[in-house]
Amino acid sequence: MASLGIFYAGLLILLRICRPFDSIRLIMYIGVTALSTLILILVPFSFFAYEKLGLVNVLLLICIVEFSGVIYNSVVRWTEAFFAMTAKNKFIKKKKIKKEE
Repeated sequence: MASLGIFYAGLLILLRICRPFDSIRLIMYIGVTALSTLILILVPFSFFAYEKLGLVNVLLLICIVEFSGVIYNSVVRWTEAFFAMTAKNKFIKKKKIKKEE
């Protein structure tokens, strides 16, 4: 079950990296998604050590998939805001040093 969650999170991160789509990125994203899905469907579950999922596990996996996008976007926004804040503070400090000289 964790492998399926990681599979989805990997596709989510690839989507974030590939945006904005141009022709090469779109072909790459569709190709990787299709190839990964085909491998997941066609290769027997015993190869990846998957087990048949019960109802509780399927519902848990759906919750993980639904919340992973929200959590991933929140973490990315927080880190981007942090880096923007630290870059702004460095710029202000450099400006003050130049004025003092």
